[in-house]
Amino acid sequence: MSRGETRTFPDMQRRIIEAGIKVMCQKGYVGTTTTLIAKEANVSQGILFHHFKTKQGLLSTMVRYGIEEFTQAIREGIGEEKDPLKQIEKVAFVYCEMAHKMGALLEVVFREVKVAGLTTEQMQNTGVLHLRELLKEIVERGITQGIIREIDPYVVVSSLLGTLTHNFLRWLMDNKSFSLQKSTEISVGIITRGISTM
Repeated sequence: MSRGETRTFPDMQRRIIEAGIKVMCQKGYVGTTTTLIAKEANVSQGILFHHFKTKQGLLSTMVRYGIEEFTQAIREGIGEEKDPLKQIEKVAFVYCEMAHKMGALLEVVFREVKVAGLTTEQMQNTGVLHLRELLKEIVERGITQGIIREIDPYVVVSSLLGTLTHNFLRWLMDNKSFSLQKSTEISVGIITRGISTM
């Protein structure tokens, strides 16, 4: 299985999801119709509704699709690395890479989730908690190994995800006018030096 290919989504669903991302990025959630998505995916509306009962259900699945792609990329990015601080850095750089690769989906998610009426619980059920747990495990392992200071892992994870999200949103709002990679490198360096015992 190649990077970027997920186990969960068959080809037809992936095609509809990617069409939904493209159309919602151009038209916004409110301006997107299932007719437009079906046309972009080159499928009938019947096929679209067979896979996704509502437009909101499609958006929720798009979020889950992105998170699964991101989580798979993180696992591959971490690879055999054992040092928790380096793992955190790798997670951050995969975040940048995925922001470039899946920028349209992330833009839709950050812009449209509230408009679409997805609740925090629905968002968490799509996999956000899984990503937090993965990072929490890295931090806890670092504490156990004496590499990371005794600090609440959720504080570290919240700081890291908050910083990455802020950098990404600023990058989007500034029309990608600065290096997201460089900004992330600086921010993550500050965090990892702050939590390191060395």
